[in-house]
Formats: sequence, structure tokens, C-alpha cells
Amino acid sequence: MIAATTALFGGDDLSVKIGSPLTYVATSLMVFAITARLYDRRAAAWSAIAFITLPAVSLSALIISTDVPLLFFWAVAIYAFIRAREAGASPAWWLLVGFACGLGTLSKYFMPFWFAAAVLHLVLWREERVHLKRLGLAVVAAVAVYIPNLAWNWAHDFASYRHTGSNADIHGFALHPLSVLQFLGAQFGVFGPVFFAVLICSPCRPCAAGSTGAARCC
Repeated sequence: MIAATTALFGGDDLSVKIGSPLTYVATSLMVFAITARLYDRRAAAWSAIAFITLPAVSLSALIISTDVPLLFFWAVAIYAFIRAREAGASPAWWLLVGFACGLGTLSKYFMPFWFAAAVLHLVLWREERVHLKRLGLAVVAAVAVYIPNLAWNWAHDFASYRHTGSNADIHGFALHPLSVLQFLGAQFGVFGPVFFAVLICSPCRPCAAGSTGAARCC
């Protein structure tokens, strides 16, 4: 991303970072598309506005980080996942799910959690299990996109894996109340006071299925 923007605009700081705000605009459009598919254009517009004005997005748009493309490909994967499960949908949507997951994993190793959640969704909801076979197309596409990175790690003693593991600092399961409070405080900073309150209250609202059955809760 940095190579592309600096090739187009030069080597100054703005050219290095301009990919972040541009990608966030694209991500907000994906949020619009997702919500419009599940609900309506009014909800979609408010969802896109909510995303693009989040404090964390405003701050992240000032730097160039791996989270920026991760969120974009995360949103693309969600949209493709919704379309792939619609009646009469083309298998190409499953391929797009896989490509998005592969590119998201190249962006940041957190992306496989999205894929795990998608598999869990298909397994837990009986009517969704018919899509498990076609999910294989997504797996093939994701592996095809990601495998060059795996080959590089294999040849370099899994350097980026070890670095990621060091950053994660995982030493078994532990529950620390102070860490939970720190996490909640961080989420307040991410969402801001208004949307953080909405986030806390939303699980208390009744559940409702969207037009494709993908949205289980309001």
C-alpha cells in the first residue's frame, strides 16, 4: 500500500499515510453495502457515518498500520459471505470470501478469527449447514492467496509468526479483573461515549432476522 501511494504521490509523509484515510472511505462504503443488504439504505447510511466518525478510525486514519487493510478485507469478507448464502448465489461469492480472508491474513494474522466465526455460524445454525461444502471454495482461495507468506516464513524460521507470538504474550489462560477494566476503557476510546452506550445496550434488545437471515440480533 505504501509502495503504491508513494509511487503515485511522492515520498513525503502524507504520501506514505494517504492509504489509510482512502482505505477507510472504502471500508465505510462496504459497511454501507453490508447494512443495505441486511436492512435498508437509511440504516446503511447511518452505519457508514457511524463507522467513519469513530474516534479510533479518526486516529488510525492519521497513521499507516496493518489494522487499516485488515478492517477493509474483514468488511469485504462479511459482504461476500452474506451474498454467497443467498438463494441462487454464484459460487464466485465464496471465492471472494476466500480472497478477502487471504488478503486480510496477509494484512494481519487476526483475520483467521473471522473465518473461524464464519465456520461456527454455519455449524451452529442448522439451516446454514448446507453452505459448509461451498465453504471449501473459500478455503482454497484463502490458502492460494496466503501461501507465499507461509513459504517465506518457512524459509526464514517462521520469523513473523514468532514476532506475533511475542507480541501476543500468551502464557496460558488467566482472568485479571484489572485487565478487563482496561479492555472496557479501551473500547470506550475506540467507540466514543455515544456508540459505546449503544454497544452496551444493543444485546438487551430483542433479536430479529434480516432479509437473508444473517442478522440474528438488532
